[in-house]
Amino acid sequence: MPSLIQPATRGSIAKAISTKSLSKIAPESPRPLEMLDAVEITSADILTADDAALHELLLSAAYEADKGMSDEFTTLPVSTALKFLGEHARRDALKISMRRLMSTTVSYGNKKTRRFEDVPLIFSYIECTEKKDVIRYSLPEPIRILMREMPAYAYLELAPISQMKSKYSVRLYRVFAAAAAREKWVPGGQNKVIVSATLEDLYKWTGFALDNGAMNFGKFRQRVLNDLASELSTVRRFSLRIEEIRKEARGRPLERVDFHLNLRAPSHHLTRATFEENEHIKRKIGGADAPELRVNSNVWVKAQKTFWNVQKRMHRLYFQAWQIALQEALDEAPVSPGYTQRQFRGHRLLKAISTLGPDEAAWQFCAEEVSNPDILEDNPALLSVDPTEAIEARKYRIRARNYAHVQSHSSRNQSQVDESKNVDGARNTNNMGVTATSNRGFSRPAPATQPANKQVSFIEDAGDVAVSDLDAELLGDLISGADEPTAKSLVVEATEEPVETEQSADDGAFEVPVDDLGLDATDQELLADLIDEPEATACKLEGIREVIWTADRGMPMEEVEKVIWPVFQEDFEGPHTVNLTVRAWIDGCASEFDCGVFHVDQAAIDTITSRLGKHLDDYFDVEYIR
Repeated sequence: MPSLIQPATRGSIAKAISTKSLSKIAPESPRPLEMLDAVEITSADILTADDAALHELLLSAAYEADKGMSDEFTTLPVSTALKFLGEHARRDALKISMRRLMSTTVSYGNKKTRRFEDVPLIFSYIECTEKKDVIRYSLPEPIRILMREMPAYAYLELAPISQMKSKYSVRLYRVFAAAAAREKWVPGGQNKVIVSATLEDLYKWTGFALDNGAMNFGKFRQRVLNDLASELSTVRRFSLRIEEIRKEARGRPLERVDFHLNLRAPSHHLTRATFEENEHIKRKIGGADAPELRVNSNVWVKAQKTFWNVQKRMHRLYFQAWQIALQEALDEAPVSPGYTQRQFRGHRLLKAISTLGPDEAAWQFCAEEVSNPDILEDNPALLSVDPTEAIEARKYRIRARNYAHVQSHSSRNQSQVDESKNVDGARNTNNMGVTATSNRGFSRPAPATQPANKQVSFIEDAGDVAVSDLDAELLGDLISGADEPTAKSLVVEATEEPVETEQSADDGAFEVPVDDLGLDATDQELLADLIDEPEATACKLEGIREVIWTADRGMPMEEVEKVIWPVFQEDFEGPHTVNLTVRAWIDGCASEFDCGVFHVDQAAIDTITSRLGKHLDDYFDVEYIR
């Protein structure tokens, strides 16, 4: 007997709803295609958008709890259903929705595959006591059979469904989800699907009511199509464009409607690339930002891993490109023509951050750049725009936020608290020497002025200032200046030669004659040797931020992974915190590999240099970057 195809639910539905993280976790539930594009309502069509959303939630929760669909009844808290439907949802309205679902029957599938006719959507009731208030429901056997065996399926995104206001939008979304599932997103590919529909198809898919027994496209457009793109704007799998195709005849009657689905890269949730706590700080992956713009550092590692076979770029380039695009959007100052042409640039990027969340928006931005480089250049090691200004803008955002955070805490001890707020909900910062940021633009801070209330020092006793781990990380990022400037000051030195220390201008001004020390000739000679001995090991790494080994020959990526990476896997210990980097020629392009930030001494650097020399036959240079 062949094994059943039972795809897993993506993301925890219960956690997403209970923590109010539906858009962030973005749970997805699988459906057989028969339940998407081959559905017909056979009873009176009295359902609403909330009814459709509730049914999808109940079906998804039952499948998440039991993929075998063997449980006769499933239990779901009433509070969970109400949170899913939104702030407008009420318990009485929920009970009415359940009645409408129980009185509705549908037919699924077709005779060529499998078909079930006049199937009731659900049987349900509410069970409540002083301690619990739950929905108890049972799905009919045909639905359980369809969900148990899915030879062909697509995923439905629950977050967009919970926000849709039209039942017709929900039904068309199911059709589009089935069509999109038949195509796979490919970096650099067309990644487009066109769903063509006649007016008859549209009425069949949506169950739209006839107008005096006839189909009326004008009314259909007004009631269904005009708001469809907006209703589906939070769908992650694709974006939508609608095109009306007219016949070449008198009056130009409608021939069909083409729905253009622009496929997006699979969500970053589907790629595994994690690391230990605080490892992203040591390896200088990503960086902090204002809360509403902050991207999880995992996203940049996932981009490197997922798109490596297409364009061999390190995570830092994706992060720098993102900072450029973000500053471009906030300042409304285009850096390239892509600002007006791309889905994840300019005001469209800010909207994506608002609707999809910064993690998913950043991920889709990376995918768009990989498919057609713009800010990222064709050379995997380069950017087409200098990121320095964007990097500084990010630091200003954090500095402004941290300053406001400290002021808000310190003002609690004052007799009067300024409760005035700006349009974005941030505290008034008129006396802070900074300019508040908004989602429309970014202004650099005004010259620092002494605030009316002295800022609490992070060195002195801070009183009741509560600095969280996140704030400490942000502050550490600012103090350490972890972002590398694009133009680095290079100090190229041979590894075997000591660094000459600069002689002080008044060297010897306070020198005591040797005769006055009471030393004989032998002691004087030993003392002179000690004084003259260079301290190369101690001085070499002072003030050095990065050490770069550059190979003077090409090498395949396999050699980098099998030979170069292992050299840096040892646990080094030393007083200097230095970023270690390897440059190499791969496929004719210069590639830079960030090996991470290590605590090293000169002996560790010499050991690495020696080991690399064995593999590279000494064909490499060593650079010390201040």
